[in-house]
Amino acid sequence: VNHDGAFSVISKFYGTDELWFQKSEFCPKDKIGCNPFDGKDIRDGYEKNSPERFVKNWKTPMLVIHGGKDYRVPLTEALSTFTSLQLKGIESNGMILAAGDGDTVKVLVVDDAINEGENIS
Repeated sequence: VNHDGAFSVISKFYGTDELWFQKSEFCPKDKIGCNPFDGKDIRDGYEKNSPERFVKNWKTPMLVIHGGKDYRVPLTEALSTFTSLQLKGIESNGMILAAGDGDTVKVLVVDDAINEGENIS
């Protein structure tokens, strides 16, 4: 399950309303600024663990879930993940987009459906 996950760390950096999370994960302690445009070494630090770099290795079927009110992870991250799965022919027959939900509500709904053995696809 991919739940409000990042696909491109650089794209997410520019598309989020909260940069603290991005910078706290990818900014070396000795650097100031830490914007992807502040130098090749800083940009490389963001990109080295970006999921988009590893699409060629993806094999596992995935359910992509995203909330329309998740302002930390733009919807394009979910669409990019889903499109990549489709292009690779990996089982991903649907995507759950909860247009009016944030991330917490969806997790509870999906977890409950899984625990009760319901088909959520």
